[in-house]
Amino acid sequence: MATRLRYNADYGYALAIGDTNTGKDNVPNDKLFGAVDDTIYKKLSFSQKTGYTMNASGWALSKTNSAVNVCCYVDGEFLARADAVARPQIQTVFPAWTNGKSGFSLSMNMSSFSTGNHVLEIFAEDGSERVRLKSVNFSVNNLVYEIESPNTTESICLQSDDMTVSFKGWGYDRSGEPLSFLFSVDGDTKHSLTSQERQDVFEMPGCVYLNTGFSLKLNFKGTKIGTHTVELFAQCKQEIICLATFSINITEDADLGRPPVKLIISQLPDQLEYDFGEPLNLDGLILLAVYEDQSVKEVQSGIVGSASTNAPGEQLAKIEYAGLTIEFAIFVHDPIQPQVVKLTSDGNTLLHSQQMQLATIITPENACAYSVVWESSDPSIASVSDDGVVTGVSRGECEIVSVVYDYYGNEVCRDSIIISVRSVFLSFWIRLWQFFISWFRF
Repeated sequence: MATRLRYNADYGYALAIGDTNTGKDNVPNDKLFGAVDDTIYKKLSFSQKTGYTMNASGWALSKTNSAVNVCCYVDGEFLARADAVARPQIQTVFPAWTNGKSGFSLSMNMSSFSTGNHVLEIFAEDGSERVRLKSVNFSVNNLVYEIESPNTTESICLQSDDMTVSFKGWGYDRSGEPLSFLFSVDGDTKHSLTSQERQDVFEMPGCVYLNTGFSLKLNFKGTKIGTHTVELFAQCKQEIICLATFSINITEDADLGRPPVKLIISQLPDQLEYDFGEPLNLDGLILLAVYEDQSVKEVQSGIVGSASTNAPGEQLAKIEYAGLTIEFAIFVHDPIQPQVVKLTSDGNTLLHSQQMQLATIITPENACAYSVVWESSDPSIASVSDDGVVTGVSRGECEIVSVVYDYYGNEVCRDSIIISVRSVFLSFWIRLWQFFISWFRF
C-alpha cells in the first residue's frame, strides 16, 4: 500500500491510499477526508471595488458513506453551510464510496465583516467527526469615508497671517463595527481625534452610528521651514487604515505663498572687514524680497550667507534666499605670519630603524596660513617624513631642519636639530659597559 497525492482539474487535490501496482484505490484509514479546489486562492481581498463574494468548491467523503456536511467559519464563528453537489469524477478515484453527492459548493458574502484581516476555515463534519479541509487568510475593506477638507491632494503652502490647516471628514464601517479616528504629523505618534455627530452620514446605507464625523485644526506657526506630512487614520478593532496623506509646505516666504523675483540689500552688515579665516557675520543686514506684483517685504529668516575668508584682499560674500542670490564686497586682511619656530623632541639619538616624532612650536600662537617643510641633511643616515617622523637609517650624524613658509610661499623662519644614529651592535656594548660601571660603583 502506498499513499499518494493526486490532482485533476475537475476534482482538485485528493489524498488516496492504493496499490501502486494495480492502481486500485482502497478505503483510507481516515473516517473523513476531502479537498478544496484551488480556485479559492484566486480572491483573497474584498472591498467595495472588488466585491465581497468568495466562492469555494471541493469534495468530502465519509467512511460511513453518509452525507458529509461542509461548513465555513470565519475567525472561529460559523458563517455558512455548503450545498451538496454531484462530483462523479470522485467515484472514479475512490470507487469504495457510493455517496452520489460527494461534492460541495459554497458562496460566501464577506460584506458583513469588519475592515481588517480575517481567517476562513472550511470543515467537513460527520456526526462527532470534524476535519479541517482548508484555512485561508483574507482581508476586507468595508470603510465608507470622505475627506471634505482640505479638498486638494497637492502641496499646501501656508501664509504667515494664518498658519493653520483645517481637516474635516467622516467615515464608518459597513459591518457595523465602530470606528475611531487618528492623525500623525511627520510620522510621529498617532493622536486620537474626537468623533462628532453627523446626521447626514447616519442616514446613509449601512451606517449605524451617529458619531461618524471628525475635524482637526493644526497650527504650524513656529514649525521649521520645509515639507511636513499629515496623515489621517481610521481604526477598526485593531486594524489601522490610512485615509489620506497631505503635504504641508512651509517656505521661507510662506507669508506670501509664492517665491520672490528679486532681492535687494537695503542695509549692509555691520562688519565688512575680516581677519584671515574669520567666519562671515551678517548682523545688521537688512534684506528685502520683491515679488511679481512689486510688493516688497523684509526677510526675517531663512537667509543663508557664505564667503571665502581664506584668501586676503577683496572678496564677494553671497546671500541666498528662496532660490535667489545677491552679493556684496568684503575685505580680508593678510594672515598673521609666523615669526619663530622651535623644534622639540624626546632626544637626539636613534638606533637603526628606530623612529622619533619631532614637533614645532610656532610664535606667535595666532599665526595662520603657513606650512612646515621637513628636510634631512643626509637621508642615508636619517630620513624625515612630511609630518616630522625621523627614522634611523645607518650609523652617523645628520641635521633635521623644519622650514616655515608663509601664505605666499616665502620662507619666514627655520630651526634644526642634530640627530645621531647608532648601530644596534655598538649600542649593546655601550649599554653593557655602562651596566658594569654602575655595578662596581654600587
